[in-house]
Amino acid sequence: MCGVKEPALLPKGAEYTKVQMGGYKRKTDRTLRFTPELMEQIRDKLRKGESKRSIAKDLGVAESSLRKRLKSNTIPTSLGRFRPTFSVEMQEALATHIRKLNKQFYGITLKELQSIAYQFAEQAKVKHSFNTEKKVVGKRWLKTFCERHNIVVRTPEKTSLARAIGFNRPQVNRFFQNLKECIEKYGIQARSIFNMDETGMLTVPNKIPKVLAPKGQRNVGKVVSGERGTLITAVCCANAAGFYVPPALIFPRKREKKELLHGAPTGTILMVSDTGFINTDLFLKWLQHFNEYVRPSNDNPVLLLLDNHSSHISLPAITFCRSNGIHLLSIPPHSSHKLQPLDVGFFGPLKNSYAQEADKWMVCNPGKTITQCEVATLFGNAYNRVASLEKAMKSFESAGVWPYNPDTFGEEEFCPAAVTDQPANVEIVLEDAELLQQLTTPTTPRVLSICETNVTAATGMEELVIEDPGMLQQLIETPKVALRIRDIVSQEFPEAAVDSEYPSTASTTAPETLKATSDVGDDTVSIAIDGDNHTVMIPHPPPPLGQNFKSPLQNICSNENPGPSSPFLATLESIRPTPKCNRNDAKRKRISKKSEILTSSPYKDDLIEKTKTPQAKKGQESCF
Repeated sequence: MCGVKEPALLPKGAEYTKVQMGGYKRKTDRTLRFTPELMEQIRDKLRKGESKRSIAKDLGVAESSLRKRLKSNTIPTSLGRFRPTFSVEMQEALATHIRKLNKQFYGITLKELQSIAYQFAEQAKVKHSFNTEKKVVGKRWLKTFCERHNIVVRTPEKTSLARAIGFNRPQVNRFFQNLKECIEKYGIQARSIFNMDETGMLTVPNKIPKVLAPKGQRNVGKVVSGERGTLITAVCCANAAGFYVPPALIFPRKREKKELLHGAPTGTILMVSDTGFINTDLFLKWLQHFNEYVRPSNDNPVLLLLDNHSSHISLPAITFCRSNGIHLLSIPPHSSHKLQPLDVGFFGPLKNSYAQEADKWMVCNPGKTITQCEVATLFGNAYNRVASLEKAMKSFESAGVWPYNPDTFGEEEFCPAAVTDQPANVEIVLEDAELLQQLTTPTTPRVLSICETNVTAATGMEELVIEDPGMLQQLIETPKVALRIRDIVSQEFPEAAVDSEYPSTASTTAPETLKATSDVGDDTVSIAIDGDNHTVMIPHPPPPLGQNFKSPLQNICSNENPGPSSPFLATLESIRPTPKCNRNDAKRKRISKKSEILTSSPYKDDLIEKTKTPQAKKGQESCF
């Protein structure tokens, strides 16, 4: 049989409802009456001297049933002869595994769940009545399981791999670190932090409003201007206080025509390009427009957030900004949907409103099509309706930009990027050759796991690459040994690699002993050898701001077990493993982008170096 004759498993003490399982349908509304709480109340009444007959009458249960439960000291867990296939813990483990896969954007389908549940029952060696020929669970079991654990079928949104792994903790931490540095260094306030971004406006909007139609009609149509529309780029800018810089419209034309701005918001500027997209020259022109309305200066600077598009990174634009008190801060690649305020809360309502305006125009002008000449009017109506003070303030707040809040994004937001996370190895350099000989001896109890042993050609120092945290802890507690500990950052996934430098600080330790300590902001290992103190540097990515953080040394030596908390989770991992990228299968040799203060002197000098030679200039597009 495909169906499973079993009742829905509910928490202890809960009541069963009328459910249909297999081919069986309940004929009564009888529920479980005796619960642990009720039995405790009955015993309290008996201690007070009440009779069993009066207690049964007050509770509305049969006296014989009450006497039976008191005599056997048992509590029923189900009605009838049907028993659940999976226990509460097993069902919770299966639901947890489904949610985990969904958070990583590798969700499973109903058919996959049918097969996984069957394999789970087989490996757990539980008695079941699932379909042994097709090796799947029944549809009714599937339905009741999803209802119990609040799991529904959803149509997922297509998400590119670059966006899934690009929004990761190191990149976001770097952005907020740069943002904090700019806010503190230049005294940035809500009125002086701006965000600019471009969005496309089509003569044929992608979204059209819903219409009323007879129920059951197969196809419902709506008239639009054409099969494919012409793209006009709108450049918008706003600050955290609700002030909007007049937008710019970029048309795919050779010559400017003032009539194209008819009906546009007041102050809108007209720009043209061959493709309708922004380029370095148009961005410099927009910066002059921005400077005219905002009036920044070196005494009253502003911070402008923007993405890492190549058109935003040019030497003339950076020079203009540095001379006019405009500080540029770039957003990490593939993360504008989370970190860019205009993307978070403004462009969505703007495009919906634009689509409504385009639909109204088509109704009022039957037989005509929307051309470039009508785009400014439609965009102006939509922009004036959406561009409110509350919308801008809420957008900056949702992105965690202002008020400054690096804790806006929880760990669940970074789950998709965990697919490409790689464990960091630890390299320990030993100067004591005698101890090295002891450690490399197989009979030494101190050696738990040695992955590689070699000799550095330059210094002649022996190196041990050790992955086992237990061995590292024992080495740290070993006297008279000089250690050099550092993180080995994986170069296969440059989106997750972040360079960082920290000043070292010394601390004292007891003579003749070796200890290592590292806290937030203390990125060194202090050791004492024969009474002489030595300080060793530990470079690592910036810590998660505003959150409890363990340094690399603390993470390595921690006894916490990040593995499955239940054997059932381990079983499910073997059936449907959590996706993990193989380090050897994902080698990419390219320079990654990251959040940068584009107007800083180091970045400007680096940009000048890259533009000196024609070969460097040719590779600039991939570097930035």
